[in-house]
Amino acid sequence: MPLYGASKGDHRKEKSRQKEAPGWMSSRSITDDEDGCPLSLTRLCLLSLAENINTTWTKDYSDKYLDQYLFRHIMGPFNVLCAELVEELISLLCIRKKLSRAALDLLLVPQLRALSLASCPGLATTAVCAQISARCRLLSNLDISGAQQLSSKVLLQTLPSLHKLRSLSLATTTTDKSVIQAVVQNCTILCHLDISQCHLVSPTDLLLLGGSSLYPSSHTSGPSSNVCTASSLPLNSLLALDIGFEEQKGDAVAVAAYLLLTLSGLEKFAIEGIAQACKLILHNDFQQTDLFSAKEEILTLEEVWKQSKYRQSSNFSCKTEDDYNEPKTCHNKRQDNFTLRLKEVRILSCESLSSLGRLCPGITTIFINADYPETAEVVDLTKALENIPGQLKSLSLQYSDLLQNISDTVCVVGSSLLSLTLEGVKTSPSSYSSLLRILQACPRLKELSISLQPFQLSFAVEYPNNRLIDWNRLHLPDLRSLTLRFSYEHSQIKPYITECLFLKTILGCLLVHSALLQKICLISLPCPLNCILEEVLQQSNMNQSESLPLRCLQHLDLQRTDVKMRTLENVIFQCKRLKFVDVSYCWNISCSEMDSVRAGRPKHNDIGTINDSQMALMQLYLNSFIY
Repeated sequence: MPLYGASKGDHRKEKSRQKEAPGWMSSRSITDDEDGCPLSLTRLCLLSLAENINTTWTKDYSDKYLDQYLFRHIMGPFNVLCAELVEELISLLCIRKKLSRAALDLLLVPQLRALSLASCPGLATTAVCAQISARCRLLSNLDISGAQQLSSKVLLQTLPSLHKLRSLSLATTTTDKSVIQAVVQNCTILCHLDISQCHLVSPTDLLLLGGSSLYPSSHTSGPSSNVCTASSLPLNSLLALDIGFEEQKGDAVAVAAYLLLTLSGLEKFAIEGIAQACKLILHNDFQQTDLFSAKEEILTLEEVWKQSKYRQSSNFSCKTEDDYNEPKTCHNKRQDNFTLRLKEVRILSCESLSSLGRLCPGITTIFINADYPETAEVVDLTKALENIPGQLKSLSLQYSDLLQNISDTVCVVGSSLLSLTLEGVKTSPSSYSSLLRILQACPRLKELSISLQPFQLSFAVEYPNNRLIDWNRLHLPDLRSLTLRFSYEHSQIKPYITECLFLKTILGCLLVHSALLQKICLISLPCPLNCILEEVLQQSNMNQSESLPLRCLQHLDLQRTDVKMRTLENVIFQCKRLKFVDVSYCWNISCSEMDSVRAGRPKHNDIGTINDSQMALMQLYLNSFIY
């Protein structure tokens, strides 16, 4: 592979070569026919590149140049590709765990617009960051989450070259206050920032994001005047949960209040103390933060609130100076006309949740940790959600108690929900009837994810064999993604399995009546899954129509279930769009059976031939139990 530095003449030739590139290079779209069979030559070429990247395309570079030279620029085979194709190739390599340092060297091309190393953070080294800084100055999206080996010094050296960044993810890195300063100074058009789990960043460091609007004019002559005179970033998304060490709770609430008022474009916000900050702003309790503002030498929260209120009012009508200098005595006249633009929030406590709903009428997505030590009771959470406007589209709730205790909470907002996530809930013999009630109250769901802790009875629960699934109990026609994940101990060979009519009914109805399902994850189920799938496939054979069950399925994860190879072969044969199957630790499937499926040769003669191109694109996973 020839490597050389481009002269002016070479650059001209390269430009001409780009102009003559075939049309398929400029399109990222991948079209499928009615059966989901791929038609795009582009996609097939990228898959071939991904499979052979390290044995063919990077072999010469790895043998002769890697670890010996550090090229500022490389004229390689990928420079002629458009940015979208290079980005998709990097994504494929990450998914297939084939992205190497040599491949990354050749793929860091100048035209790159988006780069994510979150799934392989070990590749985000000092040398790679230097190459990103030198070569990829047009980057608008950079994600190096989890790269803990990078020092803040390296990040400081990288950011000044990336002026076009609009999205930056530094979660779980060594980001500190100096990096936040560099972000404010250099990434002036940044819209998304993720610094979650950056423990070297304190909540007060985030005040730098507010720019000059937080500091009195005299402060701009200090040593950090460059930061203080900068305008606030145009952030519409800020994620900063689990930052700092042993910070005072009052500081976190104050910081949240200041950021809510200075970053007026925020729509997505995750930081401790949001709900309490909204209550403080809603009731004009600004005096609670006076000590904090004096300590940090910033404007009082009331002054910042007046500025924010004036800016918001100016967007609709002209205000007089008297309106701007509104006296402090109007606490009884609540400022109902002042609202925030927040649409998605992640909070650690449901305390003051009703204030959040009143101050943010456009709220659509809420993440709540109901296990937080100072959270309110579930009854209070239910009342608070009743005050949230009916446009709530997504609810995520972490709750480590019985599922039936939160059924009323979910049902009060269920009619408008498009996404529901329940994490860590416990089950009992009566829990599945509550789950059925919850899902019946959420008929518009598109995404459903529930993580449960199964109960174990000391006696067997038996149901008559003639009790079949009642297919009319549940209808979620818009469901696209379904995840039911039961916890298990790694020492278990298989989960404790018992018949459960309610759970069987729920799964059967969801699989039959949700014809648009694209992703299914059913992990460590405590009930027989194989018989459920057989009944669903039987319903599929009986119902030859547009609402054919599983016809859109692309991702199937059935880890630690009793599914059998014959059933899996039937699923693969009927689901022509299937691209991912994981049956790891399924004790009824052997390695030899899986190898036969990979080769496209079903063991059962009554099953049709599996499409070769489908098998070529499908990822099949099987990890056997170690006895």
